[in-house]
Formats: sequence, structure tokens, C-alpha cells
Amino acid sequence: MGYDVRQFKPTIYLLILMGMVGYAMAAQSLVFCIVGVAGVVLNAWLSSRGKFRPLPRPIANLVTLGAVAYIIQELLTQAGPPVMIVGQFLVFLQLVKLWEQRGNRDWAQLLVLSLLLMVAALMNTASLWFGLLLAVYLFLSLYCCLLFHLKVEADIATAAFPVSPDKLSPETLRQDQRFLGRSMRRLTTAVAVVGVVFAVGIFVVFPRGPGGMLGPLQQFHNPLTGFSDHVAPPSVDVETSMFASERLAT
Repeated sequence: MGYDVRQFKPTIYLLILMGMVGYAMAAQSLVFCIVGVAGVVLNAWLSSRGKFRPLPRPIANLVTLGAVAYIIQELLTQAGPPVMIVGQFLVFLQLVKLWEQRGNRDWAQLLVLSLLLMVAALMNTASLWFGLLLAVYLFLSLYCCLLFHLKVEADIATAAFPVSPDKLSPETLRQDQRFLGRSMRRLTTAVAVVGVVFAVGIFVVFPRGPGGMLGPLQQFHNPLTGFSDHVAPPSVDVETSMFASERLAT
């Protein structure tokens, strides 16, 4: 059952690339974009050619400690947003995990780190281009998570019930390869549509005033969500305004 692996790896490589590009857009850093993209592309090329060799644990640990020291120095000396400085550490950590990845646990950590990097970038930018990239990233991350779940289950089944490759029917494998992509895209679309519908429903139905479904729970406060139709400057106390006018007159 190797077809799921062949679909999973290109997807997660693309997801990691989008996360690093999104962070570079938010931080407006061309250096991190070049370093991140070059590290991911080179790793993907070596893996596709079968020439990838995992980074030794001691070297990976040393690189990680160096990244931690660099981030601490940046936090103490730089005046930028701490979230973006932590995002630099997430970029370094993803590259280290990518070059030492050996199994499904490493892939799971890469998925989580990529999501955290996009969250850090989201907190520092309101760019339209980043918003479009984030929308594509969210749907792709859902598709990647579903593929990863399928990969893990397939690995468990293969380990529990090993089957010799010569006993597998080539026609069955080709049929699985042909229908897997379509079925996964349909499942991803269905899950995404349900998630979007629930999100929009919660946004619309959630009370914006003392009424609504949760009205009885709002006796002591008035929570507001969503966008207001009216924008007005802050009100000024009349007595304070008159007192200020008298002082100016004298």
C-alpha cells in the first residue's frame, strides 16, 4: 500500500512551503523565504531521487540548540513583535525535523509546526494576499491531515498483516491509485463544506445583543461579536466640555 505515501509526501511538502512563504510575507523577510524554500525543495528532490539520508541526532540537537540561542539573542536585542521572532524558531525547527525525519511521528510534528507558523504569521499581518494564501492553506492542510491518517492506518495494517509484494495484484494497486485521489478530494470537500457551514452558522446565530438563543445567560454583560453597522467617535461628557470651554474663555 505505497500509493498513499506517494500522494502524502508531495502534499505535505507543498503545505510546509506555503507555511514558510506565508510567514515570510507576514515578516516581510526575503531571507527566511529563500532559506526555507531552498531547504524544503532540496529535501524533496533528494527524497524523490532516493538519495536522502537522515541527519544524525547529535547534529540535529546541536542545530536546534543553536537556533534556541539565536532566538533568545533576538528576543533580548530586537524590538520587533515576539511572535514573529518565535516564528523564526519555528522555521528553523521545521527544517531540522524535515532533515531528520524518519517516521510518522516526525511528519505529525511537521504538520503541527507548520500550523503554528501560519498562526504566528496571521497575528502579524492583515494582507489580502496572505488571506488568500491562508484560505488555500487551510483546505490543503485538511486534505493533508486526511492523507496522513490514511498513511498511518495503512502502515499499521501492513505491519500487522505483512503481505509479500509478489502476492499483490498490479491491477488492484492501479485501481486503488486511480480512485484514491478522487475519493480523498471528495471527502476533503465534504468536511470543508460542513466546517464552513457550521462556522458561518455560529457567526450568524451567536447573539450580538441581550436577545438570541443565549439571552438568559447574558444578564450581567453584553458580549458583542461580528461587525457593527455604525461607527461613531467616542462620546464626550457635556459638563467636561463646558468646563473646558470656560477655561479657554478666561
